[in-house]
Amino acid sequence: MKKLIAVLVLAIIIVVAIIFEPKIILVLAIFLVLVMKLFSVPENWEYQISFLGKYWKTCGPGLGWRVRWLSKVDHEVFMGDQTMRLALGDPSGLGGGVVDFQDGSAPITAFFFFKIFDSYKAAYSTADILRMIEEQADGTIRSFLSLFNIEDANTLKNNFNLGWIAAMTIPVPGGNPPPLEQTHLWMMLNAWGVRPLNFTVTDIAIPSAIIEQRQRKQRAATDIDVATLEIEIAKKQAEKVVIDAEANRKAKVLAATGEAEGMDKISKAMAQRIRELMDKNGMTEEAARAHVISLAKAEALKEAKNVIWSEGNSAAGQGAAFGSGFNAVNSANQSTPNQ
Repeated sequence: MKKLIAVLVLAIIIVVAIIFEPKIILVLAIFLVLVMKLFSVPENWEYQISFLGKYWKTCGPGLGWRVRWLSKVDHEVFMGDQTMRLALGDPSGLGGGVVDFQDGSAPITAFFFFKIFDSYKAAYSTADILRMIEEQADGTIRSFLSLFNIEDANTLKNNFNLGWIAAMTIPVPGGNPPPLEQTHLWMMLNAWGVRPLNFTVTDIAIPSAIIEQRQRKQRAATDIDVATLEIEIAKKQAEKVVIDAEANRKAKVLAATGEAEGMDKISKAMAQRIRELMDKNGMTEEAARAHVISLAKAEALKEAKNVIWSEGNSAAGQGAAFGSGFNAVNSANQSTPNQ
């Protein structure tokens, strides 16, 4: 509106000068050249112009003008996205250097991203807008990080965002932070014509004491894993010993059972043959027994080259019968003479 009024006034002056005195045009042109100052404003910038010490106008990108000597450019404000490195490890920083966590202190590397949306507020609301932004961002992120242990903060730093940090609330997995517009950071910056965009924590310098503690925990965890594995191996080996012993015991029982069953079958076969000789051939028990044993001996001699007999030992006779097996008994059955 002010530009339009100035153009209209200038047009009226020119028309009057043409009508009444052409020389006035030359004088007016010289006056304008001497009084007016033209300038250009870069893209994404806005200039705040004051006239006689009072705010006059805001010039956006492109060609601008002001009255020489009576006006000046008070502020040149960048309107694009900006980043600010926070001095969270420098003793000369706003917070006195390192950040205080629940279990100690550590320097961190963090950045704050913002954008000025109202150049007038940014220029005239504070004496130093960038300093005020840094103070708010520094205090907010320090308060937020003070809720964590150093190790936890280092683990979760990639999940930190503007919403949780501005609300100074521990992030909830799968949850949403409180509305950004209700946070102190948002309200303060908005009053200065600034919109916060994001926070990033790129690095946390872990103190050497915590690193050593972490290494001790890792070694202890490794020792526990090794001990647990050794215990499991020992259990498996003990179980194997028990299983092997049980298998050996069962094998011996089966072998003994087989031998006993074999002896029992041979004894039954010999007894049956003796009874048959007594019943069918009319032999006495002693004669039938001697006949069966002699046949068993003969069969055993066919299968063994060196056999020593003890004639007076009934156990030897049974051993010969057992050694010859069922073949000896069967042979006795087939070759028994008819008496």
